[in-house]
Amino acid sequence: MEKMKQNRYTSLIIVIIAVLLMTIVTIFNKSTAEKSDYHENIYQIEVIKKAEPIHFKGLVQPARISNLFLDSSLGVITNLSVVDGQEVKEKDVIATYQNAAVENQATEHAQSLDKLHLAVSNAQENLDRAVLKQQELQDRLTIAESQRDSVDTKSHEFEAKKSELELKVEQSQQALEAQKDVVVQATQALESTGVELSSTNTIIEQSQKKVTQVVTSAISGIVHVDEKGRADSSVPYAVIVSPETIIKGTVTEYDYKKIKKDQQVTIRPMSEKKEITGVITMIDQLPETFSSDKAQSADKNTVSNYSFTVAPKENLNYGYTVQIVIPSDTLEIPKKSILKQSERTFIFLYKSGKVYKKKVKVKEGEKNYIVEEGLEEKDQIVVNPDKNLKQGQEVKKSD
Repeated sequence: MEKMKQNRYTSLIIVIIAVLLMTIVTIFNKSTAEKSDYHENIYQIEVIKKAEPIHFKGLVQPARISNLFLDSSLGVITNLSVVDGQEVKEKDVIATYQNAAVENQATEHAQSLDKLHLAVSNAQENLDRAVLKQQELQDRLTIAESQRDSVDTKSHEFEAKKSELELKVEQSQQALEAQKDVVVQATQALESTGVELSSTNTIIEQSQKKVTQVVTSAISGIVHVDEKGRADSSVPYAVIVSPETIIKGTVTEYDYKKIKKDQQVTIRPMSEKKEITGVITMIDQLPETFSSDKAQSADKNTVSNYSFTVAPKENLNYGYTVQIVIPSDTLEIPKKSILKQSERTFIFLYKSGKVYKKKVKVKEGEKNYIVEEGLEEKDQIVVNPDKNLKQGQEVKKSD
């Protein structure tokens, strides 16, 4: 009897437990279904904003630098006309050279001038004598021809006299022609000696100009002097830097097309709490340390860097490190927000609690898609659309 009673209690407990389990499962399923229904209408909504400004590092440098090195072809530096830190203007004298070798050559040429002057004088005298002799022979020929033409034809000695005078005329003509050659030669000798004298004078004048030469500044600015450079051509003896400054920045190939010439930028010195505006004045087309060998050996892990120059609105100290901030006008959206159908691209635009399908045009970016058409700043889009989302559907924003 006790055993039967115990079995009834056990059966009752099992039934109660089974009912409780069924109730719990029913409640759980209903809760899960409701939660699922609830989540189906909740999506992540994002407001479209312009991409974050791009930041680059830069270094302040003089806008213009002029390095002056020892030029041994000019001789030795005998004097520096400036001191370290001095302000100079364009064309101010910086250094004076003295060339002893050229000075010796000029002296040697000067010594040869006396001989050349004497040679010219002698050549002139020779020409004068030759011309005088030619005139004498011309006069003799004229007299001989006159005598020949005046012989009395009725004289019984006519034939003999005529032959004698004809021979005299012929001899005078030959002597005159020979003398003309002498005059030509004397003229050529005088001209040659004159040319040599003129050339030597020119050489001496040029040499004298090269004996002492000065080097002037190509720019205005502050000069920095290094005495070592007076004897060592690998070290500049003077460096002139302009007071105007520029900023040299570096951009990778990924951001290269995001910067443009004449683009406005903001400059933030790392050591000061201030901002300065500036303009990009130059962008290198070739990457830094470019060579054909590196171009051929480049692999997918190689990243090219390009230099660009910024002109600040106010000058900064040489050597300052700065941050160059370039605002971005591009709109970017997460890649997962895009839906593709055939060759068309769509997003879901969120307005007043509902979503609307809209066609957009985008291009690949480094992390996100860059919007080219179809969206504007401050538009709201669904970041995580799924296949269940429909045109005009009411949705809720996720927290």
